[in-house]
Amino acid sequence: MRTLFVFIYLFLVISSSMLAQNRSIVVVYDNSSSMKGVQCDAVNYALQTLVGVVHPEDELSVVTMTNQKHFILDLNKKQNQIDQVIKQFVCRGGNPFSAVEKAISQLEKSKKEKKWLLLLTDGEWDDLKNSKNSTRLNQFIKQPDSEVQFLNLDVLANADKNTLKNLLENEHKIQALQTLGKGEQIIEEMGNMAATVMAMPASGITATTKERLVTIDTKVPLKRLIIIEQEESANIPQVTKAKDATNNALFLKGPFTAKKNTANLKIAGEITHLLPSRGEEVIPKGKISITFDQVLSNQQFKFLPDVAAKLIPSIAGPIKSQNGRNYVICDTAKYIYLEAQLLDLQNNPLENEVLYTTKVEYMDDDTKQKYPLKINKEGRFSVRYPMTKNKVSFSVSAKNKDYFNFKSNIFTITKEDCPVPYASLKADQTSIEANLLALDQVAPITIQPLIKIGDAPPRPATAEELEQLSIQKLNDTRIGLITNEVNGTLQVKPAPFFCRCFTSIGKDELKLGLVSNNPNIKVANDAQITIPINITRDSFWQQYGICIIVLLVTLLLLLYIFGVLKKPRFASGSEVMLTKISIVKGRPKSYPLPTGFFSRYLIPFIPETSQVGSVTFKAGKRSSHILLSAKTQHEDMYISGFPVDSPGKKDLRISNGETLEIDRGKRKEIYEYRKL
Repeated sequence: MRTLFVFIYLFLVISSSMLAQNRSIVVVYDNSSSMKGVQCDAVNYALQTLVGVVHPEDELSVVTMTNQKHFILDLNKKQNQIDQVIKQFVCRGGNPFSAVEKAISQLEKSKKEKKWLLLLTDGEWDDLKNSKNSTRLNQFIKQPDSEVQFLNLDVLANADKNTLKNLLENEHKIQALQTLGKGEQIIEEMGNMAATVMAMPASGITATTKERLVTIDTKVPLKRLIIIEQEESANIPQVTKAKDATNNALFLKGPFTAKKNTANLKIAGEITHLLPSRGEEVIPKGKISITFDQVLSNQQFKFLPDVAAKLIPSIAGPIKSQNGRNYVICDTAKYIYLEAQLLDLQNNPLENEVLYTTKVEYMDDDTKQKYPLKINKEGRFSVRYPMTKNKVSFSVSAKNKDYFNFKSNIFTITKEDCPVPYASLKADQTSIEANLLALDQVAPITIQPLIKIGDAPPRPATAEELEQLSIQKLNDTRIGLITNEVNGTLQVKPAPFFCRCFTSIGKDELKLGLVSNNPNIKVANDAQITIPINITRDSFWQQYGICIIVLLVTLLLLLYIFGVLKKPRFASGSEVMLTKISIVKGRPKSYPLPTGFFSRYLIPFIPETSQVGSVTFKAGKRSSHILLSAKTQHEDMYISGFPVDSPGKKDLRISNGETLEIDRGKRKEIYEYRKL
């Protein structure tokens, strides 16, 4: 009976936090006469275990086929309900399809997110050949939140009379779980079915056993941990205490006892729930220690984690509209992106050790083929999905061998015929006209991209569309223009130069074209625009007068600067020593030649002059000499002993150290030039 553990484990799962409180399960229980014996006993035991592990906030009910009774089980009274299963579900009578109809109606009334129909039968239903009955089942299976599992209890794997198996496999590719009517195999496959329903893998979490102590190191926070033990005898070990990684005592709920003691099947099991310590929401990651009242063996128990985690699938790409899990995209879309995240209840990613050991896939609902999603560095799973069909349906699953086996509801993506958007250009003015003197006052012309779809009037492009569009100049203009992008529009106005005499006038035209970087946005025939430009002037002087004035002023300034630079100046520190001789020789007196700042530096061209005594001296072209002004020359003057030749005709040169003597009869004046 070791395989019985599988079944128990299965129901352990209280599923992911996302589904634990959003699951409605209806079991169609074939209690017809053909089920008598080990089949009936094994299914009955499996139902007891299911009651013991399902979350109290889930919905669980059973519809019997023979008498069409509907049992809604109170999951807050687990042991009481387990006892009722033992007593009430006996096998005798027929198996009409109306029991399935009743189960479907119950599920459709439920407000839970996920709806599970579990069919436990040998599948030989004559009335399923009725098209009305088969249509009813088909419609339910096609609902995005519906799931159907079939546990085939027939002793033959491919009996011709198994109308249910034929319908599910041929039309919906739902494979039956085969048992061949054997008790142990029924319990094992029922366990696999329950594992699928409860979002748990087919084996429990790894545990280390040492005598009476069990240690579990979980990498995922848990909502609860379910311990399932079963034996052919009634001597089942009991949990005495349990602690989490922070050494807080865990709350024990149970054990709940399931049993079957008949000539066909002898088995008993206990289900114990370990819950977070009071005041805590989850059992934290880390080591959990569990103590039993007797020594254990690995064959005696299973530890099934109800993880505090969830699978969050999503769809990205060119989505046109969304209604729940139904998406609409345009028929031009080539791809969409499927994404999935595995998060704890605080929306934090699970540990990399868990993520990288998890297999995430999406399943095509039509072909039932599965394809992997790849994980990126951020711990998100994704795949690019080619949209080759007009309608696709798929679900996303995430399976980790130690912690969970999540499966999302079905997503449907439908292609819709979308009119191709055409882009064009519109200008708020037909031309640019301005006078030369008023260019800076001209209002800019605004060019705006427009989008036209089908028969609808053109509208301004959206921000997303503008990112795919650009306005380009198609020609060069002689007239200067200023172009600015403002909120997706192009504004154009004439560009005045710093001097209007350089501004081009006359007639020109600007050609603009719209370019689309998105193949799904076509460029219309009128996506080009030509804007005439006309810049006028009143007269020649209006355009060039200011430039002429500026030019003349500039030339005068340059001439002045040239004159200042070329002006002859006395050498700095130069002087004339004047000695007067009458009866006796007087003392020499020094007279500096450089004059004041204004006459020395600001008067252009005119040589610097200085009056010493009765003589006027001028600056020479070089600082090594000065000039004796022609206006002060006369015949009684001698330069270095030589008389002045033809006085008054030209300025005469006096070099450094030379003297000028003036004979005035009874007295003489001697002027000596010195360059210090």
